Amino acid sequence: RPRSSIAPAESSIADPASLTWSPPSEPEPPSSLLPLWLVHRARALLPVIGHSAYITLASGFLMTDVLALRLMLIGGYSGLVAFHALHERPLRIPFRWSVFFVVVNGVMALKLVRDRYPGAFGEEEESIYEGSFTQLSRGQFKRLMALATVETLPE
Repeated sequence: RPRSSIAPAESSIADPASLTWSPPSEPEPPSSLLPLWLVHRARALLPVIGHSAYITLASGFLMTDVLALRLMLIGGYSGLVAFHALHERPLRIPFRWSVFFVVVNGVMALKLVRDRYPGAFGEEEESIYEGSFTQLSRGQFKRLMALATVETLPE
């Protein structure tokens, strides 16, 4: 019975032999971010670390308080940093993005803490704040008072 064959089309490749695959002579050495002894010891914990990190992230997104949200995201992304770093050949892109998100959320959490807890008010500032400015955060009121001049009008 006759066999059908397809004639090769004209190709722009000069040497078709260069398309053949050959296995590498040696495997690449591990490119771990951490010492290999630590990576090997932590291997059994990787699923726990990974699942815990994602549960913490999901819990953070359920928070109604923005500071609690930021703190949970810091914890979750820190767990992902550990998860990626503890692989023999970590995926660099997710590792770097996780580090970036830890830093971003850390900076924003510090801003929220500074706004929420700006330090003690004097007796007069406390009275003014409680009397008329409770709709502002304590940090916003402190910044407003730094710009203002207080004048007491005669009664």
